[in-house]
Amino acid sequence: MRAVRWIVASVLVAGLLAAVAAAQSAPPTVAVTAGRGVITAQPAGPIASGPTRLQFTRTGSGDVEAYVASLRAGVSVEQLRRVITSDASIGLVYLEASATLSSAAPKRALTVDLRPSVTYVLVSQVGNRYALTELATTGTANGARAPSADARISMVDYAFRGAATLPRNGRIQVDNAGSAFHFAIAFPIRPGTRGRAIGRAFRSGGDRAIGRVATGPPVTVQNVLSPTTTNLQEVTFPRAGRYTLVCFFGGHNRFGMYRTVRVR
Repeated sequence: MRAVRWIVASVLVAGLLAAVAAAQSAPPTVAVTAGRGVITAQPAGPIASGPTRLQFTRTGSGDVEAYVASLRAGVSVEQLRRVITSDASIGLVYLEASATLSSAAPKRALTVDLRPSVTYVLVSQVGNRYALTELATTGTANGARAPSADARISMVDYAFRGAATLPRNGRIQVDNAGSAFHFAIAFPIRPGTRGRAIGRAFRSGGDRAIGRVATGPPVTVQNVLSPTTTNLQEVTFPRAGRYTLVCFFGGHNRFGMYRTVRVR
């Protein structure tokens, strides 16, 4: 009888776990179109909270910086709109997700956990031209589960931690575990370049110095994020090899915020 009860209990537990797994679907996708003076979201909201995949697409020409921000307490969208072109704007928001779009990479996707009952502000920046729109969440959870990461990177003050090997085409979880804004771009490194030369180049931050150790333009792994935020970025590198991650925000590279990893 004990064996029968154990088998029945096991079947019930397995059925419950299967039901829970079935209920946890893939994150819904919000399509964000961003360009000079324009940013739109589809669906426009309100949307359910929880893990959400944001598919950014560039429109028009020029490099686009796209941001998903929540407002600090007491700040309105109109207040942000009035100062969006000044450095003061960054003190009014929490940058919770971001992506860079260019002619070489006109599309980019990431997954972020959107909180319930929050009105987010989507921002498009091309040079000194900005556009804003709102995306609100409801108090209802979407029941989704974020996909697993192929690698994980933590940005701290002032270093990169985590995986020493990144996928050439995969999902990279990027955590800002520091107390400052950080970003991560990855420069392909010339074969045979030694660590000391890499360190000197990225500490200096000069174009000529970096050009002596890098073989081409960088890949944006993560655009600017506020502290305690996480993005699951879908990243594609043009080729395998060694890359150096670096954060230039606030001169963090001068404090040693760079790290060489291998892409496979």
